[in-house]
Amino acid sequence: MKATAQNMVASLATHIADYRSALGGFSLNIGQKFDNTKNTAELRKEYKTDTGNPYLEWLLFNYGRYLLVGSTRSYLPANLQGVWARDNSTPWSGDYHANINTQMNYWVAEMTDMKVTSSLWEYMAKTWAPRGSETAKILYNTTRGWVTHNEMNIFGHTGMKTFEGWNTATWANYPESAAWMMIHVYDHFDYTNDVAWWRAQGWPLLKGVAQFWLDHLIKDRYFNDSTLVTAPCNSPEQSITTFGAY
Repeated sequence: MKATAQNMVASLATHIADYRSALGGFSLNIGQKFDNTKNTAELRKEYKTDTGNPYLEWLLFNYGRYLLVGSTRSYLPANLQGVWARDNSTPWSGDYHANINTQMNYWVAEMTDMKVTSSLWEYMAKTWAPRGSETAKILYNTTRGWVTHNEMNIFGHTGMKTFEGWNTATWANYPESAAWMMIHVYDHFDYTNDVAWWRAQGWPLLKGVAQFWLDHLIKDRYFNDSTLVTAPCNSPEQSITTFGAY
C-alpha cells in the first residue's frame, strides 16, 4: 500500500530512479530527433515514409532494455514471456526456452552495462546446474558436468520432454543449450573483469558444461580423419537428421 500513499509525481520519480540504476551508464545516439508529441502508432506510420529520423529505432531499443529490467529484478531471471500476461497463464507456461530465447533476452545486457544478470547466474548455479548434473547421469550416463535441454522452468526441469500425441518431442531435444548459455557467462567476466565472481560462479558453471561435452567426444567415423565430434548433437527445434536426410 506504500504506492497509494505517494502522489503520481513522486511515484514516477521513484520508478525512474529505480530502473535507471539498473541501466548503467550506456546511452545510444544514432542521430535520432526526439518527438514525444506522437503515440507509437503514429510513429510507426510515419516510419514507413520518413527515413531521415531513426527515433523509432532508438525508442524500441531502449524499450527493450526497460522491459528486461522489469522482467528480472528479483530472484528469477527473465523468462520466455516476461512478467506481464493478459490471462491467468502465459504461453508455454512462461518457462525458459534455451534454444535461443533465454540467450536473446540477455544479448544486450553486458554490452550496454545493464545490472540485471545476477539472477541469471544465481539460478544457474543453484537450480539448473545441480539438477542438470542429475540429468547428465540419468540420460547420458556421465558423472561429470551438467546439461540442460530446450526448455527449463523455475522448478529446475532440465531433462528432455515428451509431448502427448507426438510420441517424443524431438524438437525439444537440444542438449547443447547450456553450452550456448555459457557465452553469457564468459561475456559477463569479459565486460566486468570480476575475478571474485568468476571464481565463485562463472568458472564452476563453465567448467561443468565443458566437462559434460569432453566426456561425449568421439572419433568421427564418417570422414575417418581423427576429428573429434560430439554425440549427441542436435539443432534446436529440429527432428533427428542424418547424412542425406532433409
